[in-house]
Amino acid sequence: VLPDVRQIDLDIVVVNNGNTPERQVEVTATLQPLDGAKPTMKRDVVDLAPGQNKSFQFRGIATPGAGRPFAISVHSGPFPGDDNPTDDEIPRNYVMR
Repeated sequence: VLPDVRQIDLDIVVVNNGNTPERQVEVTATLQPLDGAKPTMKRDVVDLAPGQNKSFQFRGIATPGAGRPFAISVHSGPFPGDDNPTDDEIPRNYVMR
């Protein structure tokens, strides 16, 4: 449960846990109302050296309003040769009151 606000900000950290550089990695944050309304998305692109991390701040993501459940999903990739793509996305469900 989150407080009722019109917009939210997300602070995201993406890490290259591999042994090769990653170029032009797309990082996407999506806020999807669970009632089927149109999602709000923010995107950025990053290059990451092996072991490097990068912080992102996605500001001003519109929310659906109080009492309407929504999902926030953060996704990075795709990555060539990724043997565990399930860890490239983090979904969470919320409601504001």
